[in-house]
Amino acid sequence: MAAANALRRGSCLCQSVKFSITGTPARHIQCNCLNCQKSSGSAFLTNILFKRDQYKVESGAEHIKVFKDTSTDSGGTLERSFCSNCGSPLHIRNVSNPKMSGNIVVCGGTVDENYKNFKPQSELFPHRRHAWVPEVQKPPKREGSKM
Repeated sequence: MAAANALRRGSCLCQSVKFSITGTPARHIQCNCLNCQKSSGSAFLTNILFKRDQYKVESGAEHIKVFKDTSTDSGGTLERSFCSNCGSPLHIRNVSNPKMSGNIVVCGGTVDENYKNFKPQSELFPHRRHAWVPEVQKPPKREGSKM
């Protein structure tokens, strides 16, 4: 199956919520903000950015609850979705930024596929990174690339 048509599946810890993602993610981002640390229970949250139409809840939508996070480091409002049974963070929507309205951020740990080949391409809020967490190494620029 070509990467553009790749089908990935994911779920919460208790398997009450199951979802699928089609296609290639736009970005992989490590977020070090305090709220991502708290919502993940870890030093950072691995965020995988997809278009909203690439993400589909297959079962368990009735178990998804949304927390409106208004005290973010960015100053915007995020809708953090999680499983009401086990508490697993599932996905995030940035409702303050119109440029993000067509996107959904999938919490990396919920994707069933082994993501060892998908390294974060960038990080948010590096000043909040714990000292023992290495800095995200950006991919080298390709010749002729403007990025």
